[in-house]
Amino acid sequence: MKNLIFIFSLLVVVIITTSCSSDDDQVEVELDLPENHIVINNEVFELKSGIMINHGNIIGDHYNFDISLFDQAFDPSQGNNAFGGNNFTGITFELFSTKQTNIKEGLYTYSQNRGSASTFTIAEVVDDCVYPSNSNNCSNTYTVNSGSFTVNLASDTFELEFNVDISGSGYAYGKYSGVLLRNDTGRNTTRNNLIIHSINKELAE
Repeated sequence: MKNLIFIFSLLVVVIITTSCSSDDDQVEVELDLPENHIVINNEVFELKSGIMINHGNIIGDHYNFDISLFDQAFDPSQGNNAFGGNNFTGITFELFSTKQTNIKEGLYTYSQNRGSASTFTIAEVVDDCVYPSNSNNCSNTYTVNSGSFTVNLASDTFELEFNVDISGSGYAYGKYSGVLLRNDTGRNTTRNNLIIHSINKELAE
């Protein structure tokens, strides 16, 4: 009888120890995030630059602004070498605002109804992209299918934050605080993909 009690006690200890070990394995690792960052499926990139293209009036009284953020410094004066010869990772949003000369502050949410105020319909995340390129020459391209983008302004400094779901059951989130290079030359309908279009538009000026 004593042997049975001992064996039973030993089994209980083993089960409890295994259970605690399993719980420890499920603890998420806290990521070390730089101030400006994008996290794509748990991979961290530091955001270093951004651009905003004002395409002007698109639908009704709504105005289209494309905002793109990159993990490389972006210098349009260098033309095809704008990223210093480096591949880049980034995110871009086609946003619709009720303000004409500058994007309206506030929350923008994903919508399939293109052109609605304070929404975005087209957005994408790209990883390890070659530039210049006439096509989407990236190791990974993800389409955004839900989520939010927040815009706040302090003088010329943009405070941007985003949290989105992307194709392949993935996710991306991050924030950016800083100046955006701006292009206010109006609408240009020639596009291949959104982020390459925005870069080409900025370099064309």
